[in-house]
Amino acid sequence: MPHTNHGFTLIELLIVVAIIGILAAIAVPNFINAQIRAKVARTMSDIRSISTALEMYNTDKGDYPEGRATWARFGLDKLTSPVAYMASVPPDPFAPTDPNASAVPAGYGWFPEVLPFYVYLWARDINDSLNPAISRDYLFRKGIMKDPTASPPQIFHFYQIRAMGPNGQGDYSLAYDASNGLLSPGDISYHGPGAGF
Repeated sequence: MPHTNHGFTLIELLIVVAIIGILAAIAVPNFINAQIRAKVARTMSDIRSISTALEMYNTDKGDYPEGRATWARFGLDKLTSPVAYMASVPPDPFAPTDPNASAVPAGYGWFPEVLPFYVYLWARDINDSLNPAISRDYLFRKGIMKDPTASPPQIFHFYQIRAMGPNGQGDYSLAYDASNGLLSPGDISYHGPGAGF
């Protein structure tokens, strides 16, 4: 009885590898895009939760929490203690995790490149000479300022909660919009009370 070896030829193996490569080239980018969309949705949900906690704090205290700086305020820690308006402040899912990163300039001061949590900025009034980065027209369009031509400026209390955005960079002057591309520059930013994303 003759002995015959049955197996795959080199051509058959190359065809199988090529098919697997094509399927991976289709599936991997879709998987990565789905992960980014999920992180954007989580970020927006976290920011809404922080905003709700800020409004509860404001209802109890009559003002929004202040932090340690004169304009850019980091006061989200006051939402967790002594009264727990939220159990913990969630981390920004897009923030890089390099502990040795340096500070970067922003229109209203310097921020560390690595902010594991959302950035919370709070203001009670506007001084154009101190805060030139804040445009009166921008505040008016967001519903924060009553009259952009008034002197002194008439604005409501307002706050801003920012997340890094999918590109992982502090693009503080740009607003993220997925219609510009899923990895487009810009930060995810919420303006309160009530002005939204």
